[in-house]
Order: sequence, then C-alpha cells, then structure tokens
Amino acid sequence: MAGYRDGVFSLDGRVAVVTGGSSGIGKGMASALTMAGASVVVVARQAATLDETVSEFRAAGGAAGSVRADLADRSRISEAAAQVREVF
Repeated sequence: MAGYRDGVFSLDGRVAVVTGGSSGIGKGMASALTMAGASVVVVARQAATLDETVSEFRAAGGAAGSVRADLADRSRISEAAAQVREVF
C-alpha cells in the first residue's frame, strides 16, 4: 500500500466517510481511500456486507470502521453522522 500512497497522493491522518461503501463503486472508492492512507468509515444498510468490507480493508492493513444506516430515511442522517464521529 505504501507505494500507491506515496506515488499518487497521501491521505494519512484523514478520515473519509463513504456512503454505500460496502459494495460496487462505493466499495471501490472506499478501498482506494484506504490504500491512500485514510481511515475510512463505511456507511451502508446491510450489517453482513459492512462487516465483510471492514474486515477486508483491515486485513489489507487499512484503518476502517462502519456505521449501519439507511440514509434514504432522512430521520437517520443526523444519528448516522453522530455515529460516524465516534468511529475515529
């Protein structure tokens, strides 16, 4: 991971929040941010895929955490944001 981080850009010491980050494009973006050195908080609806994704990122040496939330429900956005702040 260090070569990627040094060669492109460094996000060491930064925290990134990726909604929909447990699959598809969101997971790809979260992975790239982790490889660049960011601590990544993945926000998604499915607990099982969140756990798998965070485990993958940690196994690769990244710092990752998760928040389970359905952000289509506007009433959950503030609560999810508070939970994100608690992760890192």
